[in-house]
Amino acid sequence: MKPTIVIGGGLMGSATAWQLALQGESVILLEQQDSIYTSGSSFGESRISRSLGPQDDIFAYLQIQGISETQQLIDFLNEKEPNAHSMEDIYRTSPVTYLFYPKTSEGIAVFNLDKADTLAQPSGDSIAFAPDSKTAKRKFGLNLSDSLQTIREYRKYSGTINPRALIEKLHRAISLTGNEVRYNRKVKQLKRTDQGYQLAIFDAKNQTEVVIEASRIVAAAGPYNGRLLNDIAPVIDQLITPKRLFLAFLKIKPTVYNRWSDEQKSKLLAGYPIIKLHDELFYSMIEQFDTDEVPILKVGGHFKRAPISDLDNVWKLSLSNEEMEWSIHETIEYLQMNDFNLQKEDIEFHSGYSCVYSLTKTEVPYAVNLPFPDGSFDQNAVLVGGMSGVGAKGTMTYGLLAANLLLGEDGPNDRMYQLTSRALGNERLQADLDELNSK
Repeated sequence: MKPTIVIGGGLMGSATAWQLALQGESVILLEQQDSIYTSGSSFGESRISRSLGPQDDIFAYLQIQGISETQQLIDFLNEKEPNAHSMEDIYRTSPVTYLFYPKTSEGIAVFNLDKADTLAQPSGDSIAFAPDSKTAKRKFGLNLSDSLQTIREYRKYSGTINPRALIEKLHRAISLTGNEVRYNRKVKQLKRTDQGYQLAIFDAKNQTEVVIEASRIVAAAGPYNGRLLNDIAPVIDQLITPKRLFLAFLKIKPTVYNRWSDEQKSKLLAGYPIIKLHDELFYSMIEQFDTDEVPILKVGGHFKRAPISDLDNVWKLSLSNEEMEWSIHETIEYLQMNDFNLQKEDIEFHSGYSCVYSLTKTEVPYAVNLPFPDGSFDQNAVLVGGMSGVGAKGTMTYGLLAANLLLGEDGPNDRMYQLTSRALGNERLQADLDELNSK
């Protein structure tokens, strides 16, 4: 029996391969990097983990269901390797802070906070809302102008999620089911055949090329999906657009940080992650702790995007002076709101790199069957992509959706699952294709 091939060993591909393996499928997961990743959309130690949203918000559901799926993964691993795995290996629980300017910030729509005051009511103690500067000072110790409002989300496993740790555990679990993860494998060509699919695969470690057959395939290659699917679904390249973003990593100088009291250090940790919903949408979180035990702050701008001329080499682009200056400025401004009297000279640039968003028109991801040239859908081929910079926290749910779609399963008889499946699935893709064809 030919296996199912999942192409792309990042978050989405790994989660989908795991869900397929869990349901008894024969799976091979292909990743073009070595087992220790050095770049890519899933590279790194932290992404924001949050579930704030209004009623029926699919992104809140993706997070909440994802936590449940992650717990199932941990339970499976501990059954095979007792007491070796925990949720805390993946999640760092910490308050998530949202700062926004009511009615003036385009970013509010991204997080559905246009009625922020109503979000506090049904969620009880898990959400705290400060509509003015006086309340923000009393509740959070923040010094804000009256034009800013604040929400803090206090939920178990809200805070940050570690992509590296999650991928490692997914790969371990896939292997424990008797399935394979193959590193250093680049798919050079993907074709349909009368019997399924044919993949020409280059083994970068051994410098060899082989051709293998697959009964079904999952495309989860991030920004490379368009190129990967050129021969079987070229329209995908018109529906998903890669854009460059930057990530900066900053440190408070050790000579400053080490003078702080334990209370000040605890306040810093409680202040991250942060999302500031202005037009550029500043976000920051603690990536990890350096060897000197000073936290490294990861900084980015969700809307600070640029076109890409060379996808293979965009990862190597250094940050511009403007990007570094913006990162430091936004960080200092936020730290001063927290009563840390810091100036530019108190912050040092640790490192930075370029990353890539795979953007759909609506910035809502896809979990869909690939279209045939005649417009019908291929039930044996699934795309999970176009994550638009919002995929990590819902990783495990995207994997569940993609696996169920490939297997022809309806999934849980749950209203939010079905709502999310439609929002990300074939109905949505058909509407996008119809719009594209009407131009």
